[in-house]
Amino acid sequence: MQPNRTTAPTLCLLAMLAWPTSIAAQDEGQMVSIGDDQLYHVSTGDGVPIIALHGGLGLDHAYLRPALDQWGELAEIHYIDLAGNGRSSAPEDYSEITVQTMAEDVAEFADAMGLEQFVLFGHSYGGFIAQEFALRHADRLSGLILSNTSGRLGYDIIFPEWAPAEAQAAVGRIFSEPLESDEAWAETWRAALPAYWRNPDPELFDAIHEATIYRAEAITNSLGLLADFNTLDGLTGVEVPTLILAGRDDFVTGVPAHEDLHEALPMSEFQVFEESGHYPFFTEGNAY
Repeated sequence: MQPNRTTAPTLCLLAMLAWPTSIAAQDEGQMVSIGDDQLYHVSTGDGVPIIALHGGLGLDHAYLRPALDQWGELAEIHYIDLAGNGRSSAPEDYSEITVQTMAEDVAEFADAMGLEQFVLFGHSYGGFIAQEFALRHADRLSGLILSNTSGRLGYDIIFPEWAPAEAQAAVGRIFSEPLESDEAWAETWRAALPAYWRNPDPELFDAIHEATIYRAEAITNSLGLLADFNTLDGLTGVEVPTLILAGRDDFVTGVPAHEDLHEALPMSEFQVFEESGHYPFFTEGNAY
């Protein structure tokens, strides 16, 4: 059965915006209390509310700013540093943080900000959390944007021809070796990024790296949370206008993963960026 390809006009307009190619100034953010924890967030723009969830984990929202800030012409964007990431408070025990608790953090953040309904954007690991939120709180969503993510694990990992060998080796270290410090995580991620991002712009590459706060414990904890992750059956009941965005050469969340999401979500549209890996908003920003 072919999925319904209806998409909300708001999402269509957002998807057609050209994205800038230089990093935005890192505005002064604020802390929001979520239970005993503090979530750091930055809000910018005016219009339709969007909550933006970064990937990693172990990164923060900084790498999204060069891209999503352009949406501020039509939307009020709320960037969150997920629990234990970036400038948000860190728990004594990272095992307390799960995909489910982070999804509930989004709901509590929206309540704190007075957002009854909003568009939820999730890139990479942020997309896992966005899916979990949609399963729990679909009634809160006016739209969903899933970029470079998947509804389950287990797809083939095939590096693109353009990924440097040293970057591929760094990726292997991320998924196989404990990262002993924030500094080691930062160095390893910087080395791995050219496997995710085709022909990275050196100036933007350096600016994003310098703006990012790295948390090794967050990435280490996050890798163990997805063994049983599978949202595909549940998503068939999520009737929310959804954009699904993939890079043709994304080795970590490839096109087949997005095709399965498109089949599962009954109100989705799907676009592949033919010249991109995991970061199509950098390599094909004018089409994103």
